[in-house]
Amino acid sequence: NKKKSYNQGKIVGLGVGCLAGLGTGLYLDMMAEDMQQQMNARGIKLEKVDGNADGETDELLVKMDGNISFASGDAALVGAAKTNVDNLAEGLRGYPETKLRVGGHSDGTGTLAINKPLSQKRAESVRDVLVGKGVDGGRFAEVAGFANGKPLPGTNANGDEPNNRRVEVRILAAE
Repeated sequence: NKKKSYNQGKIVGLGVGCLAGLGTGLYLDMMAEDMQQQMNARGIKLEKVDGNADGETDELLVKMDGNISFASGDAALVGAAKTNVDNLAEGLRGYPETKLRVGGHSDGTGTLAINKPLSQKRAESVRDVLVGKGVDGGRFAEVAGFANGKPLPGTNANGDEPNNRRVEVRILAAE
């Protein structure tokens, strides 16, 4: 397949020494465009995040149909969540000059003493699956649990809604 070999060459070209010459924002923009082509069919999109409000992309937030969500009180990856993480691992292996931030979250039911370690276990379960699928363990800049402290926009401040039981993966340029 001609398109496949073209994309593989493009991925390798972006992954080798590209970051130093381009700068973080431009590298992430190029990577997002390239990765989006291969991930669309898998229901994965990349949202550019400008954390410093300087007009430059600082990280890419991974968005997926079905997200990486969990049953109440559970940190096991099953169903669509497991499939999404498997598909994400395939795409991430092509971009070795990136780092990853994995954040686990819980809903607002239960106490902080329960939700904090639960959200940490959710983040670690996603990291463990990614590593098991060939993503280098040294690429993880952060694997953290935030309990219900960062609810999704549009949900109540306590984050009681079930869709707050999730893990978010963010892609950063390696420094």
